[in-house]
Amino acid sequence: SSSANKAGTLDALTMEEAEQRFRAGRESVAYLLKNYNEICEGGGDNVRRYLGTVGTTSGLFGIQKAMKTLADKADDIVEYTELATEIEKTIQQADGSSYMA
Repeated sequence: SSSANKAGTLDALTMEEAEQRFRAGRESVAYLLKNYNEICEGGGDNVRRYLGTVGTTSGLFGIQKAMKTLADKADDIVEYTELATEIEKTIQQADGSSYMA
């Protein structure tokens, strides 16, 4: 099965799947930032769709799982964990803010 399908399951991601998911997440963020005004016209749920908090189509869907897998490759696990936590918080804050979109 593809990493897009495994992201929301209990199955562990391989390192390659986690890297693909992380790249897809980065692409989703870039697209969201570039097209924010247009995406907002679709309402808050549309914004959350790109954040990966609504539906399963965003590259950010399951990003926490990917980051957990990628932690095994981190040179500095403390710094990596802090950054992963910051990413998760930022997604949660953006999700909350999207109710005003």
